[in-house]
Parts: sequence; structure tokens; C-alpha cells
Amino acid sequence: MYNILLSICIGCLALGSLGALYRAIIGPTLLDRILALDGISIAVIAIVALLSMITGSVYFIELVIVFSLIAFVSTVSFIYISRHFIESDELAVSAGKEQETKKISKSS
Repeated sequence: MYNILLSICIGCLALGSLGALYRAIIGPTLLDRILALDGISIAVIAIVALLSMITGSVYFIELVIVFSLIAFVSTVSFIYISRHFIESDELAVSAGKEQETKKISKSS
């Protein structure tokens, strides 16, 4: 019964990671994609932890710790690197709004 419940939890996490994968592919912004990849890594960490509970092996816990550290560092790195792209997008949007405002003021 316990293993069946853990298997159901693994299935739910797999479905959630499929939804996050959809968001990573289709996501309209770069931040959506980064958060989706972070969600996938969290789901994988949880699945490995549940597999550790099913098998009763403590060796999976070391894998969970290492993967958690890698996921954290990669998420922070993606955010740090994408900061440049996000700032340039915001500047482009604000420049576009200024041009629209100038066009409106000239026409009236």
C-alpha cells in the first residue's frame, strides 16, 4: 500500500514536470522558461527522493543533495545571465512607449 501511494506521487510529479516542460517550450518570456526549468529540477529531485523511499536505499539521498546544489547554482546563473536580456527588453519596451507618446503628441 505504501509503495502504491509513493508510485502515485511519482506519477503526479511526472505530470507536473510535463506541464513545466510545456511552459519551458511555449513560455512567452525568458523568466517563464527559467522558472519552468527550475520546477522540472524540483520535480526530478522529489522523484529521486521518492525512489529512495521505495527502494530503501540511502545512496539516492546523496544524489538528491548533489542535484539540488546543481539545480540551485544553475537557476541563479540563468537569472544572473538573463538579467542583461531582461534589462534590454525593458529598455526596448520603454523606448517603444516613448515613441508612441511622441507620435500621439505630434498628431494632436
